[in-house]
Amino acid sequence: MAKHFDQKERDAIRERLCALGEEEFAKRGLRAARVEDICLQVGISKGSFYNFFDAKEHLFIAVMERRERIYRQSTLELIRGHVSDAHKLIDLIFDHILEAVNTDPFITVMTQPGELEHLARKVGPEEMAKHQSGDMAFFRLLTDELKMAGHCKNAKPDDLGEMATLLFCTTMQRSLLPPDSFNAALEQLRDLFHLKLIGTLPNLGDKTSD
Repeated sequence: MAKHFDQKERDAIRERLCALGEEEFAKRGLRAARVEDICLQVGISKGSFYNFFDAKEHLFIAVMERRERIYRQSTLELIRGHVSDAHKLIDLIFDHILEAVNTDPFITVMTQPGELEHLARKVGPEEMAKHQSGDMAFFRLLTDELKMAGHCKNAKPDDLGEMATLLFCTTMQRSLLPPDSFNAALEQLRDLFHLKLIGTLPNLGDKTSD
C-alpha cells in the first residue's frame, strides 16, 4: 500500500524523483530506465511513485521541463547581458542552442531510435501539445527580449522557433554527412538566423529582404 505523505514530504520526494530520475534517464534512456530502480534510490515503494506521476514518461517530461527552465533562463541572461551588437548577439544565441544540442544528455536520449515515438504514445497528444506550447511561449518571450534590447525589431516568434528546430534537426543528422558538408550546413543556418532575425548578414550594410 502506498504511504501517505504530508506536503513537505511530497515536495522533497518529488524533487528527489526528478533528480535521480534525471540520472537514470541520462544513463539508460527512457524505455530502459525502471521505476523500481528510481524508487529504490529515493527510498519509496513503487506504489508510492504513482502518487506523484502517472508513469515514468510523465517523470521524464517533468525532468525535461526542469532542465529547459534552467536553459531558458541562461538564454535570457545572455540577451540581457549583451546589448551592444545585434549580429554578435545572434551568434551567441546560435552557439548557445548548438552547445545545448551537442551536450545535453536528454537530447541524446530523445534522438535514440524509437524514444520520441514511445514518449508521445505513452503521454498522449494533449500532454505533448502542452509541452510544445511551453516551447513557443519561451520563443515569444525571447523575441520580446530581443526587441526590448533594441535588436531584431522585425523578428517573429515563429521564425525563431522554426529555426531552432531546424538547427536541432540538422545537428541530429551529423553522422550522415561528411564533416565539411555538415559544417557548411551549420554556417548556412547561422546566416539564416541573421537574415530572419535582423535582415542583414554580419559586415553587410545593405538590407536583405526575406
